[in-house]
Amino acid sequence: MKRMKCNLSQRFEVVLDSDLIDRVGEELSGIVKPGKVMIVADEAVAGLFGGRVKTSLEAAGFEASVFPFAQGENSKTLKTVEQLAAALSDGLFSKSDLIVGLGGGVAMDLAAMTAMLYYRGTRHAFIPTTLTAAIAAAIGGKIGIDGNGVKNLLGGFRQPVGVYVDTKILSELKRSVFMQGMAEAVKYAFVGDKKLFARLVEGQFDLEDMVARCIRLKYEFVKGDEDETGKSLLLGFGNTFGNAVERLSDFTLSHGECVGIGMVISAKISLNLFLQEGMAAALEQALTQYGLPVKCDYSAEEIYEAVLADKKRAGDYIGLVLADRIGRAKRMRVETEKFRELIKLGIS
Repeated sequence: MKRMKCNLSQRFEVVLDSDLIDRVGEELSGIVKPGKVMIVADEAVAGLFGGRVKTSLEAAGFEASVFPFAQGENSKTLKTVEQLAAALSDGLFSKSDLIVGLGGGVAMDLAAMTAMLYYRGTRHAFIPTTLTAAIAAAIGGKIGIDGNGVKNLLGGFRQPVGVYVDTKILSELKRSVFMQGMAEAVKYAFVGDKKLFARLVEGQFDLEDMVARCIRLKYEFVKGDEDETGKSLLLGFGNTFGNAVERLSDFTLSHGECVGIGMVISAKISLNLFLQEGMAAALEQALTQYGLPVKCDYSAEEIYEAVLADKKRAGDYIGLVLADRIGRAKRMRVETEKFRELIKLGIS
C-alpha cells in the first residue's frame, strides 16, 4: 500500500493498493462523517464495480446510492450534471454529504462539476478505474465539461477529499484502455522525469511504482499553480494538437491516442527549434511500444483551423508547450500566423 499526502487548496490523501475498492468505505469513514453518498459511474462501470463500492460504503455506515449515466464523452455535459443534481435533490442530499466519482475521466468530471455547483459546493471523492483517470483526471482539481461541440468548454478547479486507486483493477484493464493511459504516463515522464521516461521506453516498470510516480509528478506540477497559469500548463504538452486531432476525428480516436499524436507533433517542432537530436524518435519509440499511433492523418492547415477553437488561444496568440530536452518542457506564446508555419514542422 502507498499513501501520498497532497497539500493543495484542500489537503487530501491518495491511497494506492490492491483490492482497495472493497475497503473504500473504511478509508472514507476516517475523513468524512458517514452520511449520504452518491456514486457516479457510467452504466458499464456501475455494473462492474458499483455494487462493490456500495457494499463497502454501507458496511462503514454510509447510505449509498448509484447514479448511472450513458457511457462515453457525449455524457460529459451540463444536461447530465443537471440530472445528477436533480437526483441529489430528490434524495435530500445536503452540503455535508458526498459525491463519489467512480470510473474514468468522464465520471471524475461529472462528479466534481456537480459537487462544485450543488448548493454552491459539496464534497467529492474519486475512485478511478482507468490508468488515465488515476494519474491525470483524479489529480490536480481540474474540471471540464463539454459544450457547443468544444471539449472542456466549461469548468473550474476543485479538490477532492480523497483519491482511492485500486491497482488490481488497473492491472486487469483491457489492453486498449490501459495503453490509452500510458500516453499520459509517457507525457509526464517526457516533460518531467528523464529516468522514468527511460524505464517506460524499455518497458521495465512496476505498475504501482509507476502510477505513484506519475501521481507525484502531477502533484509537483500542480502545487502552487492549481488554476493553470504557470508550471502546471507544461502538462499540456501535446494537448493543443491532440485536442485538434480528437475534434477532427469526430472523437472516433480515443483521447490517449490523440495525445500521443499531439506529442509527436510537438516533439518534432521542438526538434526543429531546439535541435535536440533523437528526442522525437525516442518519444515515437515509447508510444509505439504501448500500441499508440504516432502519425497524424490530417494536414497542417486542418490542424491549424481546429486549434483556433482551442481554449489555449488568447487573441492573436496560442499557448504552446515544447520540450528543449527530455525531462524538461517550456511554454511559449506564439502568434497565430507563426503557429501555422510551426505546425508544418511537426507534420512530416
